[in-house]
Amino acid sequence: MELKNSREIDCMGKIANVSTFCEKKVDNKENYMRGFLDKSKKDLVCETGQKVILAYSCKDRQSLLCSNSKVGCEDLQKILAKNLKLYQHSLRSDSDSKKSQEAILHCIFLSQDQLNVDKVDL
Repeated sequence: MELKNSREIDCMGKIANVSTFCEKKVDNKENYMRGFLDKSKKDLVCETGQKVILAYSCKDRQSLLCSNSKVGCEDLQKILAKNLKLYQHSLRSDSDSKKSQEAILHCIFLSQDQLNVDKVDL
């Protein structure tokens, strides 16, 4: 396996998308989050997990990610939490920020197993 670029690998002369390759490689496909190339180690990393919680700073309020919280979180999901489910999304001002007009996009993604429990520990 050879690293072609940041999104592709060369596997015995066949070019493969990193995300697609990882999704097929992991054992628990429902918990597959993302695949990426670790340039320092020259290695492919396939990440799985049950929960992703993120806060994205909307410095540019016109950002496509920040115009609609659900759409923005769904776009980030494709990159960071591919097979997890969108559990919660919001867009609100950061009360701790000196720039009170700066909005923060909040997204929580959970595995199907986590969605099936009565209480979710965040």
